[in-house]
Amino acid sequence: MKYRRIAVARAFVEAITEHPAKADHLIKNFVKFLYEKRLWKDAVKIIADIERLLLKKRGGRKILVETAAPLGEKARRDLEAGFNNTDVVYYAIEPRHMAGVRITVDDGLVIDGTLNAKLKKMFRR
Repeated sequence: MKYRRIAVARAFVEAITEHPAKADHLIKNFVKFLYEKRLWKDAVKIIADIERLLLKKRGGRKILVETAAPLGEKARRDLEAGFNNTDVVYYAIEPRHMAGVRITVDDGLVIDGTLNAKLKKMFRR
């Protein structure tokens, strides 16, 4: 039987939401299920779907902040002040951006204030 990735993620989220006290047991069974059904190749995507569904359930968003160099504590605090408490913020260093910041919200909306993006836009004209 072929399992749809999102169906597997939804089933896990439903189970862990209904029975949070059994989280350890559910996680062990989930890993066993992935192994038995040979879904390891999709495990990273399934886990990303689970994360997205759990965040949505509690009203949060996944925020990815990419910068060319590490942000200082004050810059991080100032940036995070614009997000909700339920949001999960990930930081990544991407030297190809050269300078500035690129923010991706829920793998969709992108705010690109990097030097790399500005140069590309400038030379397209």
